[in-house]
Amino acid sequence: ILIFLLGTVVIAAVLAPLQRITVHATSHGKLATFEGHDLALILKAVGAGPVESPGGKNLVKTIAVSAADNYRVIFSFSELDPTLGNNQVLLIDRENGQPLPADDGPWRLVVPSDKRPARWVRQVTSIVISGN
Repeated sequence: ILIFLLGTVVIAAVLAPLQRITVHATSHGKLATFEGHDLALILKAVGAGPVESPGGKNLVKTIAVSAADNYRVIFSFSELDPTLGNNQVLLIDRENGQPLPADDGPWRLVVPSDKRPARWVRQVTSIVISGN
């Protein structure tokens, strides 16, 4: 199990060398521009994967993202892997060119391809990777 907490110096050091991504997505009928980092690349930067062409034990690994209010969502490694699910999940800190407001940030998860924003976690506090 690998756990990292957001809002710490550690996450800043992990994100600094990563390319920022900008996407346009709709949430609750409103189109917005979101800026942040690809979750798959963050996981790779901390040595947790997802690895390309996962097989065997990597197929059962999961990523749990938790919020300040204890809301939690789960993703599989294969869902994020570019050779399998190729689902883009972003950890964002800016919306429409502005830092996230306190009730959404400082970190928020955005899944542009989801038809409903149920996995768009606000006030992300931790990311836990588990599975054998």
